[in-house]
Amino acid sequence: MIAGLVLAAGEGTRFGPDPKLLAEISGQPVLQRVLETMTRVRSLDRVVVVLGAHAEEILSRVRFGRAEPLICVRWHEGQSASLQCGVGALPEAAKIILTLGDQPLITTQLVERFTREPPGSRAAYHGNPGHPVVSNTTTEAWLSLGVIVLFAAAFIALAIRMFKRSAVS
Repeated sequence: MIAGLVLAAGEGTRFGPDPKLLAEISGQPVLQRVLETMTRVRSLDRVVVVLGAHAEEILSRVRFGRAEPLICVRWHEGQSASLQCGVGALPEAAKIILTLGDQPLITTQLVERFTREPPGSRAAYHGNPGHPVVSNTTTEAWLSLGVIVLFAAAFIALAIRMFKRSAVS
């Protein structure tokens, strides 16, 4: 089984006071766009989205389609806790395609491509590691990706903030 995993549990404090996953791009919440992309990928048998901060508000404002929301009570411990929660919900997955909830520009074609890549593969943008990331459910595989996940999260948050500022101008 190939699964999609979307990490969307963080508080997003670098973005400002409002939940960044609910910030709108072309009239849609950021997370909505990510989930629509992931659920359109036919190769993904399941799509799990890990929520934490702002979970109630997100659940009330985002349409999940076939994506399965999972609330991580340990979200405040950091992204690794959310990752453990999500991977733990997918024990039957032979491959997991990891994306972040604040990646509204990811495409179905890109995710589909990574469903055919081996565990350990990841996207790179101008030589910088990014998402999607491909792994399986082994601890060693996720530990090796931990630094990449944290770097990419910071980079994506900055990009969204810049996009939001330019849209207002």
